Amino acid sequence: MTLVPATLGRSERTCTTGGFVLTEAVYEPRAVLPRHRHALACATFAVSGSFAETIGTTTVQCDAFDVVVKPPAEAHSDAYGAGGTRCLLIEVEPARLASLGPLFDRWTRLRRDAVAPLASRLYREMRNADDSWALAVESLVLEIVVAGTRAATSRRPPRWLRDARAFVDENWSRKLTLADIAASVAVHPANVVRAFRSHLRCSPGEYVRKLRVEHACIALAESERGIAAIALDSGFYDQSHFAGVFKRHVGMTPSEYRARTRPPCGGGLLARRAG
Repeated sequence: MTLVPATLGRSERTCTTGGFVLTEAVYEPRAVLPRHRHALACATFAVSGSFAETIGTTTVQCDAFDVVVKPPAEAHSDAYGAGGTRCLLIEVEPARLASLGPLFDRWTRLRRDAVAPLASRLYREMRNADDSWALAVESLVLEIVVAGTRAATSRRPPRWLRDARAFVDENWSRKLTLADIAASVAVHPANVVRAFRSHLRCSPGEYVRKLRVEHACIALAESERGIAAIALDSGFYDQSHFAGVFKRHVGMTPSEYRARTRPPCGGGLLARRAG
């Protein structure tokens, strides 16, 4: 998978300060970007509209001023909201990244209560034209890094959650119960629900559903199999059930998704957008 430019949206402005490159970009309604990578570590948030970002089998829904951070070259895909989305992308140059601690070591959505007000202020400052904007912007980016790091370290997930998640990752295609998941890590089912909600921002059932939708997305984009067969293989009761769940998660029907992600003759979607 090749690296792509800083943004695959329509870039409206870019500015640089203190080792940070900030780009404001606009995405068309319901735009879908298949898996791709960016060269630099980055933080991204919508300033209007929303987007869903997927890495591996995990998808997070991001409303305005929800901040997602990624390490360099992390493969991910994005689906943008029905009303179009305006985003701010903050890239971190390698020399600056070394001084920022562990925040960009892994992909995560930062705690909204810790960083959303700072993200809103940052966007306003970026659009100012006075002679202090560069200092204000750099300071606010650093405040987001500090607030995000403190919030992440103050709420570490229990050690067993990684094993519970791995169990679900390996067994999503069969009919799982909450008791199955709890038994796999020898904890009470209520603790499983609480940990999933607190640290993965979804219930165990929602997590299973996301895995099934992710599997279906890959099959729709990369195979010639019929939609009904993909629905059954992805753990859904039938094609109707699959279509309803898929549209709630992705914002379009399976047929629409397949049509948008299939590469046309002469090159794929990424090649056309990145060219």
